[in-house]
Amino acid sequence: MTQKTGGKNTENTGGDGDWLVDLDRRLENIARMKKTDMTARGVSGRARLMEKVMEIFFGLWLKFDLDRGIRMRLTPFEWEYVEYRGKKDWRLNPDFNFEKVSDVELLDTTFPHAQGLRAEIYTQGGEDRIRVMFLLEDWRDRNRRGFTPYLIYDAPVDGARISDVWKSIRKTVMPWNEAHIRGDNELFWDWIKENYIALPRIPFEEEETRKHPDAL
Repeated sequence: MTQKTGGKNTENTGGDGDWLVDLDRRLENIARMKKTDMTARGVSGRARLMEKVMEIFFGLWLKFDLDRGIRMRLTPFEWEYVEYRGKKDWRLNPDFNFEKVSDVELLDTTFPHAQGLRAEIYTQGGEDRIRVMFLLEDWRDRNRRGFTPYLIYDAPVDGARISDVWKSIRKTVMPWNEAHIRGDNELFWDWIKENYIALPRIPFEEEETRKHPDAL
């Protein structure tokens, strides 16, 4: 369990939940390719999991950035691994190598201090694991910008279920959205800090060093 408390009810934070229901529907269509088909084309379990997680992150970027006009930065760059086929039809790029990806990040820089989601595969005790964190910018040291990550999901890659990954992320999405509706993320940050365990601080990667196509 990553939650420190039972958590507050985030499902009834406002009447703007239709877009989240739509995102749920999109999730049902994520990675429709059968596991056996993916294995047949040489896709490992690690890459298969990262592929699904990256599609969830793209779905969030799509809803926040394109549909709602809330500026988000997705790394890897969204159009590297997703292709647009017209008429609101987006598909994963079949030529993208998911084997090489170990982390994906969705960064929200709308407010004075950045916030966002990060998922990464790491090794502990010889075992590959996946964890998802919500990042809150730590500005206490003005000379060393960074994030405090709050753990929202952690499991062995072999035992991870994409439905559980989404359920963990989904709990943060509605209050995150409500912060944008209010134009104030203070209550949202308080909610994150109250409900999730903080991990060691990580450095903030400046835009000019991210080599993101949006910045070129």
